[in-house]
Amino acid sequence: MLPENLTPEEAAEKASEYQKQTMIFCIGMLFIAFDYFVKIGSFNFDLLTDLIGYGLVFSTIKKFPTRNNLFKKLTKFTIIGLITYIGQEILINVNIGMFHYAIYGILSAVGTMAFMYLGFYMMEGMMLEAKINRALKNMQNMRGSAVIFAIVVLANFIDYLIGDKFASILYPVMLAGTVYFLLTLYNCSKTAYILEDRPSYTSKKEEIENLKK
Repeated sequence: MLPENLTPEEAAEKASEYQKQTMIFCIGMLFIAFDYFVKIGSFNFDLLTDLIGYGLVFSTIKKFPTRNNLFKKLTKFTIIGLITYIGQEILINVNIGMFHYAIYGILSAVGTMAFMYLGFYMMEGMMLEAKINRALKNMQNMRGSAVIFAIVVLANFIDYLIGDKFASILYPVMLAGTVYFLLTLYNCSKTAYILEDRPSYTSKKEEIENLKK
């Protein structure tokens, strides 16, 4: 149910804001997934797509319902992902010696896991929100899209470990799987707040009194 004494108008406003922030989150995740390197002189850059992506994701976190602890976990993985991105950008242009590739690989692995956990905790947060708002039946496609998301991201990372032998195939597949997952998240956000056929907006005290009758 929605917070106490929430009118239909206030509920509609919250639903609209929730959908808007979910869209911004999904755009941020897409920026993180997208890699496009350019070379300027002797330096290589990822066009700051990850930086923009993490910035967009971080901007949404505090705007999701604060009663939902799963949304709060997004902060930790956004920070971890951002740190690994900065570390990778440095290592692309600065050779630190014999452990260079090992450290880069570790940062890549941690960054990949942070990216996946951002998606998973967003999904779990949305499902909890839908459950609170009696709209869980509208989340049926969520877990299936999350499985696809996990498989394509991990496959792309494993291919990186073996030297990008299938990058021409797996990278587009990873992007497609990520887009499908994010579109599913966004579409589910539209139905997380169902205002029709909902019990009247009453306070907790009134609810308890009604149950006693």
